[in-house]
Amino acid sequence: MKQIRKLPPPESHIRYLAAPNPRYDEYPAVAKQDLREQLVREQRGLCCYCLCRIQSAVGSVKIEHWRSRKLHPESALDYQNLLAACMGGEEPLDDDTPVLGRSPRILHCDSSKGKSDLKWNPAERDRNIEDRIRYGSDGTIMSDDKEFDAELSEILNLNNDLLKEKRIGVLDGFTKAMRGKPSRDKLQKWLSFWNGDQNNNDLREYCQIVVWWIQKRLARA
Repeated sequence: MKQIRKLPPPESHIRYLAAPNPRYDEYPAVAKQDLREQLVREQRGLCCYCLCRIQSAVGSVKIEHWRSRKLHPESALDYQNLLAACMGGEEPLDDDTPVLGRSPRILHCDSSKGKSDLKWNPAERDRNIEDRIRYGSDGTIMSDDKEFDAELSEILNLNNDLLKEKRIGVLDGFTKAMRGKPSRDKLQKWLSFWNGDQNNNDLREYCQIVVWWIQKRLARA
């Protein structure tokens, strides 16, 4: 996961909240597309949980409620509660009625989470989710917080074999491209690049495992 810095909600979302008795179930289609685009933009093109590439088109991304609509209906339209998640191994029929296309062992992110609650929100203003995440040499994502560590694997299923392979593949590609022992200055430049500090363009998929690796090297330097 990577810290999400929320942008202002779309104007259409603000207008809908001001309408009489707004309900997420009746959210207008045009406004929902505005919402998708803003969520993907602020997450810089990555899923809020696994950090795979997402697009704002219908059927390519899910509007995720960090606190589920079923258990927390009062938060259904709270923009701070809304994130953009990948399809998580589902075959979409349309935006709201996905058809499960894979084994539950493969489903991940919101598709695995369902109505479950999570301890930490990657968009929480007062806590940086990146401080709570580390990675294993095989691409496993972990946390020193035992409760959250269990949620990463058991609720979000972020340690299925496919995701671990993708993360470790990105890290292996980066370390092989570095060649030799990089200087501290070079590591700082790479860190800035993988963090996307130079611009507001889309981030690289699974970027956080490389960020974590560079930060470890810098801490030892």
